[in-house]
Amino acid sequence: SQAAIDFVNLAANPGLTGAVFEVDWPNRDVKLFRSSLGFGAEFTIRDHLFDGYWGLALVQGKLEDTLEFNNTLDEPITFFIDREILSLQGSFGFSFPINKSLKYRPYLSLSVAKFDTHSTVIGRIDEDQLPGVFFAQSETEAMTTTLVQEVLYDYRMDSARIELSGTYMLAYTDTFDASNAVLDTFGWSHTGIFKARWSAPTKLTTHGRHWWWNTYYNHVNFIGQEKLSLGFKYYNEVGVGLDYEMNIKPLDWFGLRYIGIKLGGIFGDDVVGGSAGLTFR
Repeated sequence: SQAAIDFVNLAANPGLTGAVFEVDWPNRDVKLFRSSLGFGAEFTIRDHLFDGYWGLALVQGKLEDTLEFNNTLDEPITFFIDREILSLQGSFGFSFPINKSLKYRPYLSLSVAKFDTHSTVIGRIDEDQLPGVFFAQSETEAMTTTLVQEVLYDYRMDSARIELSGTYMLAYTDTFDASNAVLDTFGWSHTGIFKARWSAPTKLTTHGRHWWWNTYYNHVNFIGQEKLSLGFKYYNEVGVGLDYEMNIKPLDWFGLRYIGIKLGGIFGDDVVGGSAGLTFR
């Protein structure tokens, strides 16, 4: 049940981007996939010293978990768990400028998700060791409320730019499954994220606007999560990207400064993977 909660947290977490993960343990192999289509943007609140923040995202995720162990008779068993999730999340909050470079952004994110679990086993099981309720198709709904607190630092040096951010997320998830008591549960999740990004303009221009190169580093830590749950507790991502400077403000409401592409590699706590996608800033 805790693995299900942690899987929902990985998929519904508003601070994470799309990625592919692979965990390789002795007697265990985990593959995870997360893709996200959405945005987060600040908007102007007239006659106030702070701005608003909102976001929407549609997230899809998949988990394939294979475990090998012995039953009480010391016979080998192979246990397969496959999960697929689809989540819709919305965020709303505020952005408080501290000074020219520093801002504080608290917001609330709500998500609804549906995930399907299919578990099978090869080998002879002992009901006392693994209840038969595990080996069935199950459809589960989940609701997650996440309190997000971000501190963002943005500093320009001549033509270069450095961006730092620290994020802490506290999430409460309720899952509902009338057919499987194991997956009818609730739980808390804590996530910390640190991001660093260095960018500068290239000599390439289109319609008089510059293309910017960037390199970035992200650290994601699922604080307090049992490593056994998904196979890892934290990971690092290092990558590069290319952005096109647009500087437009649709409907005079929120700014779209850059559109670009990125490519990154993931490594960390017994996990490797990669990330690629389009970025809007």
